[in-house]
Amino acid sequence: MLYKPPINETPANQPVQFGFETVSHNQKSKKVDQVFNDVTPYYDWMNNLMSLGMHHQWKRQLIDSLAISPSDCVLDLATGTGDIAYNIHCITESNGYLVCLDINQNMLSSARDKLLNLGVSDKIHYLQADAQAIPVANESFDTVTMAFGLRNTTDIRLTLAECLRVLKPGGKLGVLEFSHPDNDRIKYLYHQYLLSVLPQLGHIAAGDRKSYQYLAESIIQHPTAIELKRQMITVGFNLVEIIPILSGTVAIHLGYKSYV
Repeated sequence: MLYKPPINETPANQPVQFGFETVSHNQKSKKVDQVFNDVTPYYDWMNNLMSLGMHHQWKRQLIDSLAISPSDCVLDLATGTGDIAYNIHCITESNGYLVCLDINQNMLSSARDKLLNLGVSDKIHYLQADAQAIPVANESFDTVTMAFGLRNTTDIRLTLAECLRVLKPGGKLGVLEFSHPDNDRIKYLYHQYLLSVLPQLGHIAAGDRKSYQYLAESIIQHPTAIELKRQMITVGFNLVEIIPILSGTVAIHLGYKSYV
């Protein structure tokens, strides 16, 4: 099943955004990797604090919206500490197949440890790799998921194209990501929270203002729900649905690959 896909990678010197900072492709990859090395020890705890625990509900909503079958082969990109993977395994544990992929070794190890502690080990495979160059064959999976990881890639379009490539005909991509409210007042308050409160929480609760400053800026820099839908259609998804959450501060994007 494993192989090296032919990928037209973004040039290493092409400018990309790391939060509000403009850096090269290689610089962003290294900086993002360092961010997640730094936040791994308190990642789950900070997620609960920053979202008041609501991220668990959003993740379950993503899984529910995909209607995963017990026999599905599923790829969870940017698996983090394994929350999405655990929910998927509860569905596919008897007949399915689940691959947890993350580019960061610390996060992948945390996912493996968490799932083992939860008594989950059967039919789960772990793969350290870049979501922009997924080392699996074409049309390998029924479903691909990605929760709060897309904005950390250096090339969103390339990542979406890779998701389409590894999906079987009729397969589904589910992306859960922070987004942008349509209401101007809500957007203003949301951005104030991101830029003022979030880094301060990181400083007080985790002793790491810098990482959470980047995470806040990366949310603001992320495409709107409509723009992300447009990108998904551009790379070849046949149909894309948007499910807004919390007045659009979070959104689920469902992309469907045609049977033809």
